[in-house]
Order: sequence, then C-alpha cells, then structure tokens
Amino acid sequence: MFCPLPFRRVNLEDHLGDIIRKARKMNNVSVSTAANAAEISESELSGLEATGQLAKKINFAALGKVLGLNPQKLEGIAGGWLPASEDLSAWHEVRVFTTASDGLTVNCYLVWDEVTRAAALFDTGLDARPVLDCIAAGQLQLKHVFITHSHYDHVEALPVIREAWPKVRIHSGSKNARKSSILAACA
Repeated sequence: MFCPLPFRRVNLEDHLGDIIRKARKMNNVSVSTAANAAEISESELSGLEATGQLAKKINFAALGKVLGLNPQKLEGIAGGWLPASEDLSAWHEVRVFTTASDGLTVNCYLVWDEVTRAAALFDTGLDARPVLDCIAAGQLQLKHVFITHSHYDHVEALPVIREAWPKVRIHSGSKNARKSSILAACA
C-alpha cells in the first residue's frame, strides 16, 4: 500500500468564519462593508472570521447578498448544520489530503483506477507536494483535475500540478475561473 494516509470521515472543512472570510476576500468586500451588512462591528466580524463563533445575532440576509452567498445556508451552518459524514475506508483508490496555510485548511481528493492507474484530482489544495508524492509512489497517471470552485485555497497548487503534469486536463464550471489562477495554469 502506498500513500499511507489514514482514512477519515469527511466533514465541512471550513467553519462559518472561514466561509465568510473567503467569500469576502474573493469578492473584494471590505471588512467594513461586510460588518455593516451583518449589523455587527468590524471587531465582531474579525472575531467571527477567526473563530467561527457568533458573538450575537447577525443579519444573514444582508451579509449573504453582499458576499454572494445563500443566506439560509449561512444561517444553517451557524446553527450547527454539517454535511452527512461519509466513511471512505472502503475505497482503496481514494485519498483525502488536507493542506493548511495562514489559518486556512482545505481538502483535495485524489481518485484512481487500480488497474489502469489513471487518476483524477478534485481541487488542488494549498500544497501540491503530498498529492505529487502519492502519485509518484503509486505510479499513477494524472489525467484530470476538477476544480470545484476557484477560491484560491482550492487552486493554489494548480500551477505546480500543471508543471508536473503539463498534459493534464483541467475541468471547471467556475464562473470566476477567469479571475483565478485556473487560466494561468492552463496557459
């Protein structure tokens, strides 16, 4: 067996504050604008972004509109909603990589066919090294990279992946692909 990573249940990797911070940065919304929309102070918003904890009730409808996020889903996450847990241990040809930088964590997923060794990567995370090491150890052939959305933490390692695998096909339905490193990596 290669890529000796423990299998684990996959849960929401971002807390409420991470989601708000990422959407705010991706959409170039200032702390002041977001705090005003949420009807909280800038320091309360900064605290929310850092911890994911609400100090008081916020205006999810206005905040969601400013950030381009679904207010009902934001409020659901604030209320404790989590996606159903999935046990991936039965899948021998899938690995979950969690990378972190500057207080952010993000998952990416590598899957492959055990016979042909053809592999596909879903998002790239912040660091390509663990994925590239797993590909090399398993003698995999990376054929596809699927980008679920173009927030930088999901595409940060794409240029390194593309350099290692220049013929890999990049797939994305992201509306923001032109604003991200997706196009730069595909050039």
